[in-house]
Formats: sequence, C-alpha cells, structure tokens
Amino acid sequence: MLGEVERALATVNVDASLLAAFMDELGACLADAACSPEERVMVPPGRLAATSSEEDEAPTPHPMADRLRVGDWWEFGTEGSPLPMQLIWISEPPSNCTFANRSATSKTDFSLTELSRQMQRGLAKPGKDLDLPLLERSEQALFDDTYQRVVRQAMHDPVTGLLNRKGFMQHLSRLALPNQPDKAHAVGIIEFDQFRMIVNTCGVDAAEDLARSLAGAVREHIGPDAVLAAFRDDTLALLLPNCSRVEGCNAVDRLLERVKDFPFQHGEHSYSIGFNIGMTEFALDRFSPAEAIRRADSACITAKSQGRNRMQVYEQASPQLLSQESLMEWAGRIDAFLKGSGLHLRCQQVMPIGAGNTRLPYYEVLLGIEGVDGVEILPAHFIPAVERLQRAHEVDIWVMRNVFEWIVANPSEFASVGGFAINLSATSLSNPEVMRYLQSVLPVSDFPTDKIIFEITESAAIESYGAAQDFIREIRRYGCRFSLDDFGSGFTSYSHLKNLRTDALKIDGSFVKDMLKNPGDYAMVKSMNDIGHSLGLLTVAEYVESPMILDALREIGVDYAQGYAVHKPCRIDEITRARADA
Repeated sequence: MLGEVERALATVNVDASLLAAFMDELGACLADAACSPEERVMVPPGRLAATSSEEDEAPTPHPMADRLRVGDWWEFGTEGSPLPMQLIWISEPPSNCTFANRSATSKTDFSLTELSRQMQRGLAKPGKDLDLPLLERSEQALFDDTYQRVVRQAMHDPVTGLLNRKGFMQHLSRLALPNQPDKAHAVGIIEFDQFRMIVNTCGVDAAEDLARSLAGAVREHIGPDAVLAAFRDDTLALLLPNCSRVEGCNAVDRLLERVKDFPFQHGEHSYSIGFNIGMTEFALDRFSPAEAIRRADSACITAKSQGRNRMQVYEQASPQLLSQESLMEWAGRIDAFLKGSGLHLRCQQVMPIGAGNTRLPYYEVLLGIEGVDGVEILPAHFIPAVERLQRAHEVDIWVMRNVFEWIVANPSEFASVGGFAINLSATSLSNPEVMRYLQSVLPVSDFPTDKIIFEITESAAIESYGAAQDFIREIRRYGCRFSLDDFGSGFTSYSHLKNLRTDALKIDGSFVKDMLKNPGDYAMVKSMNDIGHSLGLLTVAEYVESPMILDALREIGVDYAQGYAVHKPCRIDEITRARADA
C-alpha cells in the first residue's frame, strides 16, 4: 500500500524531501497500526478455498511491470528526435499499458512484451520528468547529458564509433533476461590481416580509414540486430542476440562470403584484406562473458591456422550436458554449505580518504567458500550456480544472519568500525523471505542499525526499479543505509538515481583501475563523483590497486576508497588485527 501511495503522490508536484519525510512517517504509523488487535470476520463457506485457488493461479508478472509507474515520462523514437509521452494506465494484472502526449491529444498502447522489445532496440527509454519545475528539469538534463556524454566516450571507440572492449563486455554481462535465463546467443571474434603493414606503410590515418571501412562493411552485411564492437586494433567482436549456433554460423558464413578479400586503396597502395572468424555459443547462466571471448578467440586462432577467410566454431564435448551435470552437483553442495561449515565471512576495509574526513572506515562483507578438501572455492564459480538454481536469497539470508550474530558477539569490535556493508542479490529485493527475516530482526536488534549498509548493484536497481524503491523505503524505517554498487555499469539516469534514495554510490571498478592510463575512464570517475555529490551522496571508488590511483581519487574529491592499495580481504574474525595493520 505504501508503494501505491508514494507512486500516486509522485505524479503531482511534491518536493522530494517532503515526500520522503511523509512516507517515512506514514510507514511508521502503519507499522504501529499493524500491532493492534486483529479484526475477525466471517468468511462464507467455500470462499476461502476459492480465494486460495485464484491466488495460486495468478499469472507471473511480466519483468517489465516492475519498471513502470503511472505518471512517469518516457521518450519514444530515435535519439535525435524523441517523442515524450506519459504513462497513464497499466492493466491489472500488468500486461498492457497506455502512454499519452503532453496535450493528451494522442495516445499509444503497448503490450509489456512489445515495450520491452522497443527498449532493446533503443526506441523507448525512461525520459525526463516534465511535471517538474523548469529549473529542476534543466538541472537534471544538464547532469544527464554530461553523464551520458562521458559514458559514450568511455564505452565507444573514437575511430569507428562502435562499442569498445569495455562496452561490449558490459553488454554481454547484461544479456540474461528474467524470463529467458537460458536463452543462447552467438559471439564471434573477427580478425582482419595486413593492419600492421598498413600502419607501417601508410600511417595511422590510413589504418583508421581501414578500420572505419571494415566496420561499415561488416555492419552492412551482418544485420540490424547484431552488436558490433572494436575489440582490438585489428579485431572486431560480434554478438548475434537470441541466435543459436547454427543460425549464427549461417549468418557469419554469408558475411564472410561478402567481405572476404576486402579491397582497400590508399594512394598508390592497394591491399586485399582477409578475414578470420571464431564463433561460440554463449548463455550467461553457463559461463562468463570473459569465457565466451576466450572461446571465440581460440576458435579464431584455429581459423587463422587454416588460411585466410576461414570461420571456425569452438567445439567442446557436450557443453549442455557438462553444464547440467555441473549444476546438479552444485545443487547438492549448496545444501551442504548452508547447513554446514563450508561458508564463512570475509571482509575488506573501505577507507575514508577525503580531506578532513573524520569518519571511521567501514567494511564490505564478502562470502568465503571452502570445499571439502579445504581448498577455497572462488565466488565466481559458486554464485552463478546459486543464481541459476534461484537460491541467491538463501545465501543472502545466511550472510545477514551470520553478520548480525558476529556483531552481537563482538560489540566492542563493531563499535570501533564505521559499519558493515552487505551485498544483496537482485532477487532478494522482491523476495518475501528476505523481507520477513529483516522485519523480524531489525526492530529488536541490540546494535545500531545505522551502521548496517545494504549494497545493491546499479543494474539490479534498474531491472527491479520498483522493487528496489519499495525495499529501500521499508528497510530505511529501521535506520539502515543503502549504497548503489557498480555505478556506471548500468547507466541509470539522474532522476532514477535521485528517486532511489540511497546514501552512497560506489563507482564501478572497471573505470577506477585504468583511470591513470585512460583519460576516458578518468573523466568517467570524475563525472560520477560530481553526480554523487550533487545529490548529497557519499562516493566510493573500488579496485584501488596502487598509491597513485589513491592520490588521483583524493585530488578528484572521492570520499572513500577500497582495494588492495587500502586493505586486502581477511576473515571477519581478523578485523581487529587488520585495522591495527592498516
């Protein structure tokens, strides 16, 4: 009910701070009312069974439903001339929606599935709130435009205009859709020859002309749904979404036939450019984007060994069977971990670095996994299996329970730190078991709840925007704080960030670790820090791996730093000694 009230008030011009205070007070009142004696009513015979049956048969909500709020403004059409329209109606249960223009003279109906497709094609996106005062809209537009410009520079190749390596890898990592977890895609590496020769013979400008020409030729022949990236100087990366291996191979065969021995002329020099392509099938729930690139690269090397203009598919004995066997093995091991002693808590210090900053350092809680042989298991192997088996919320509850127990058992140690940051998976934001657990523990806790920080990733907050808002509002009532993790990887808008009501944002480490080598990454870090501070948020930089990066972050004005240059992760019981060593 709180969510419905807040969404209704958000459609009128109400100051955000006043709205937040009102919602907190209303939530507290409702919580008190919930403790009053229950009212008993008579239920007609048969009604209870009928009701239960109806509830059991309720359709599963469309994944888009959680991202829609009546009153929100959206933009439709191409980037150059978007048409702003306001969401005025959502069916119940959510399956269809209606948008209207500002003058209410035109309306457009969508099914949620069609709206999702429009977003994937870049033809629909959340827009600026046209109900806000002009000055506030201008401020949001300024931040959004600046941020999006810096994002584009950081994620795109300046020569070809294509995604760069970083942008392509992030695109791969966001491929899994909630309603299509096992959907397969085709990933390829396209390497062309003679690039170095052209650089040495004709110069860098000629090589850049070649790169643009080749990118244009591949784009023309591969199809509109393909995602193309400039991966290395002489290499393109290719994604064919929702495409089986056979379909992908057929598409690449046609491409190779049309672009092989590509003619390139520069002055008196003529060249015939050959291609070699490696392909692999990719699904995010089977292996990582990095593994997909490794497989495609391996296949490309094999293709090169066979001569020019060849295509090779990565082969592995029954990958689906191996994946399923691995999943079944993990299913049994997860039960053992949650009931036994295979899991343990680790932590890494997050240190205040701002000038005159007197805050205590706090610690991010990490999950440690130990196999039966005593060998540490990497979370990168454990977490994907947990998520695929839809048990991430159970692991999150295990972490929270053990953190809270450690705090109660070690009050003096907890008093000496700024708090603990606990990571939550996207599914935990809407999982009733997680909410019930927190509602049963936080009101009666013997520790200061304002030292508990929940971290959710930016991509999770965007995919489950409504659930994230509801979760944050509810748990804030108990004094807990929130941080937006991996900020910059999901490309949220300024208005979305403002409405999430987090206390801090953590700048994506992929920008931080290379910021001294890549001016685009440096600009991205500075822009995200400025955006955070403009909203009154603390900023945290992760992946701080050298003193030089630490100095650069201090110069920019980042509030906190985390990484090996600050503190290496340790078991939570070593926290006192770790602080002394730091």
